[in-house]
Amino acid sequence: MRSLLRSELVKLASTRMVLWLLLGSLAVTVLSTWSTVANVGAENISGDLREQMFYLLAAVNLPVFAVVLGIRSITDEFRYGTVVVTVLGQQRRGRLLVAKAAVAAVAAAVVSAASVALMTGLALLLSAKAHGGLQVTVGDVGAMAGLVLGAAVWAVLGVAVGTLVRQQVAAVVGGVVWVLVVENLGGGLLGAAASYLPGQAVQAMAQLPGGLSTPAAAAVLAGYSALLGTAARMSLVLRDV
Repeated sequence: MRSLLRSELVKLASTRMVLWLLLGSLAVTVLSTWSTVANVGAENISGDLREQMFYLLAAVNLPVFAVVLGIRSITDEFRYGTVVVTVLGQQRRGRLLVAKAAVAAVAAAVVSAASVALMTGLALLLSAKAHGGLQVTVGDVGAMAGLVLGAAVWAVLGVAVGTLVRQQVAAVVGGVVWVLVVENLGGGLLGAAASYLPGQAVQAMAQLPGGLSTPAAAAVLAGYSALLGTAARMSLVLRDV
């Protein structure tokens, strides 16, 4: 398993996909943080970090980059035909899927952590420059850790979705539409049941108000990962590549 993980890590690191997603995530983070602080006024920003609008935007945006990373980590193989060599090199396809999901989760966590760190530093800098009252508490650190972990789970879900759909454009568009559109519509149409949607669960992991408790949100995400992961494994084992 160790050699399989190493192989998947080298494979992911040898492409520019992660770099472009990292740069895109950092750019969106800077834009959303800067514009939000400018709109409110840096001098008026006060209280805990997780109470700010730019933090909410990060909780919505970061899963988008994570799910795209997960989808592309597997659909790139289908698109360019390298999946045949990959499967021939590892007969146990279930282990291959686990390795891909684990590496994608780590990569998504790194991208998300870098974005959260940039958001925090920029917000504190703007607030301090304008003599605002923004602060980062221990609770904020825990909330940001939950957000990074939630984004990592979204990468795992992305690997599962990419394995099931296989067609890259359809999978990526579907994943982005789900995060940005379906989750928001579901929040309005499903009422309290919307808390059990995967995107809402990530927001609960990030300790945004109005959702599930952190343990319950973690359980919901684990359930989605197990369900989609099982379906993806069956698809990879039973379907031709």
